[in-house]
Amino acid sequence: MFPRSMLSTGAEDGYSLIGLLVALPILALMTTGMMVAIFQVHSVSSDRTNHIVAIRDVQNVGRWLTIDGQMAAIIEPTQDPDGFPLTMSWNDQDDNQHEVVYALLPDNKLQREHYTNRSTNPVPDATTLVAQFIDPSGTSCDVTANGELVANITAVVNISGGTHTETRAYRVLPRRSIH
Repeated sequence: MFPRSMLSTGAEDGYSLIGLLVALPILALMTTGMMVAIFQVHSVSSDRTNHIVAIRDVQNVGRWLTIDGQMAAIIEPTQDPDGFPLTMSWNDQDDNQHEVVYALLPDNKLQREHYTNRSTNPVPDATTLVAQFIDPSGTSCDVTANGELVANITAVVNISGGTHTETRAYRVLPRRSIH
């Protein structure tokens, strides 16, 4: 009535013990290989992120120093080895006095404060966090004899266990004073 292939005996159902003993180690090796690959991708990704953050920090500092330095008629670093706080000042066409002060904060952040007519208004118009990972020992600002700003900026990023350092040098020649 029924073909022989449709009738089954209990011995043919499920997996054999030997088949399972062979399959489990293969599955374990495949899982281990995938976990190692995922870990490597994560660690390379973390290192790349640190590198990108360090580059972004030094480039952002260079951008702000260049903008303000080209506007400035006077650039005055302090006598500290790192040159901070760094003050840049100029007068605009309406004879408003602008002053920008860059300060290296104790937690290695670089902050920029902009003042307009500071003698009558001592509160900054704007305060900007320029960079988060500045290394004070590798950062310096100085002014040459012709008034050119020379800034060496170093950022050290240590996020997720990986450390990356980026250093850039910037040279900015301020505009000539109108007055």
